[in-house]
Amino acid sequence: MMSGFGIALLFLALFIVLSLFRTIPQATVGVVAVFGKFRRIMREGLNCKMP
Repeated sequence: MMSGFGIALLFLALFIVLSLFRTIPQATVGVVAVFGKFRRIMREGLNCKMP
């Protein structure tokens, strides 16, 4: 059986993996800005939010 620390670590890892992806609706674009400076554009569909 997993300890409380193991379960918390599992949930943290799952949260990080799921938050790396972003879905952009059709006919829109996403603008990625880092510290207020333009970085790139995310097109429609599934995108990865790697820094």
